Amino acid sequence: MLESPKWKSRVKSEMCAENGVFMKKMKCRAMIAGLAVVLLAGVTARTAAGFSAPRTLNWTLDTSRTPELKQWAETKLKAAVNQWYPVWVDCLASNGFAAPTHFTITIKPMEGVAATSGTDVEVSESWIKGQIAQPGNWNEAVGSVIHELVHVVQQYGNDKPHTAATPIWLMEGIADYFRWFHYEPVAHRPKMTAQDGATAHYTDSYQTTAGFLEYVCKNHNHEFVIRMNAALREHRYSPNLWINYTGMSVENLWKAYVASLPQR
Repeated sequence: MLESPKWKSRVKSEMCAENGVFMKKMKCRAMIAGLAVVLLAGVTARTAAGFSAPRTLNWTLDTSRTPELKQWAETKLKAAVNQWYPVWVDCLASNGFAAPTHFTITIKPMEGVAATSGTDVEVSESWIKGQIAQPGNWNEAVGSVIHELVHVVQQYGNDKPHTAATPIWLMEGIADYFRWFHYEPVAHRPKMTAQDGATAHYTDSYQTTAGFLEYVCKNHNHEFVIRMNAALREHRYSPNLWINYTGMSVENLWKAYVASLPQR
């Protein structure tokens, strides 16, 4: 991490001004550390015991159009939502923002995988069926919904006029960052190689952007995603924020990331 005296001063002042938010960030780290157990003998972060939601949730699970998936949704999906939505709320806390306490998840026939509009999450029936039919003890059924829960918390509101629009690639990259690097088992995380990086770009979104964000957080500013999230929510995104938060432009950060990737 690049830590100039000016940068340290700004961080200290932000922590003092937003003490409640800072404590939520610390709580987020503690919860993730407790949930992200060592992946041994099939035990994953999703099966961690003893986590209790820090707030009351009132959400709706609608399987009325896919009754054959009701048992899966009630036994597999519901527990993950109750466990992880509060974690994302604390991880993505920002000053003056209150995350939704009610949302709806509907599993239905639709194209694609899943989509979120405001607090309404829609998930493809055929996608879920295809995933739970996969052999082995891991699939992407629950993880795809975990990604959508991050969108429920983000609430960036790109429909507001006269504000800096949030880059879609960054919004999706942040959602995949939390999904793949804090929820999914380590063995299934996206693994780019130098050859992949030669043709990829940080704006490719989803897993590509998620891996890039993980690199930036680990090597330049562990608070980067948290601070960028706050900026996006306040409609003040600018490429200069990458420089403000890390001391490097997004282009130079990407070059450094690609250079760090292993060969095949």
